[in-house]
Amino acid sequence: MILITSGAEAEIYESENMIIKRRVKKNYRIDELDSMLNKTRTKREVNIIKKLNALNIPSPMFYTTNKYDIVMEKIKGIPVKNILNNESLTSNQFLNKICAKTHKDILIEIGNIVYAMHNNNIIHGDLTTLNFIYSDKIHIIDFGLSFYSNKDEDKAVDLYLFEKSLISVHNEEFVSYFYSGYIVNETLNKKLLEIRKRGRKRE
Repeated sequence: MILITSGAEAEIYESENMIIKRRVKKNYRIDELDSMLNKTRTKREVNIIKKLNALNIPSPMFYTTNKYDIVMEKIKGIPVKNILNNESLTSNQFLNKICAKTHKDILIEIGNIVYAMHNNNIIHGDLTTLNFIYSDKIHIIDFGLSFYSNKDEDKAVDLYLFEKSLISVHNEEFVSYFYSGYIVNETLNKKLLEIRKRGRKRE
């Protein structure tokens, strides 16, 4: 196993076919509290991954877990961020498949995935194009901030943060492509307009 990422919340290890996500101890927290929080968050993340697998929403296949580790499938592909920015494509085995898809196709597919999650009351919590991987199809990854909610407020915040990510990292036009795959109903649209208005006031 090779350590590929070490963040504030977790360390990520990989082998050829597997990823291990290991939650790290926070030294500033009381040991009992730290252990309880890490167990709870690991359990919640596992539950969401297993739910996505059951719903056939493209995501890493769950393998096993213990108190602090999650072992899951390694999705072999390219971050959608790189594809949309036309980065690091020439040497990749998926180049021909990717070239057959337009940016609009990709964003529509992402819209379909996020819509399916929200329709099942799963909030991702960190929607960026780095958290979508293109292999044989687009997969969504990284559920460390994910949770369950049927509230339009939570779904609208998820959407708004993704809009901001698309505009800041890519192209404002990509937002409309995304919504070609994500159908916003009237009540959610009303809440989304409120969230956007609040966001503009803070900027």
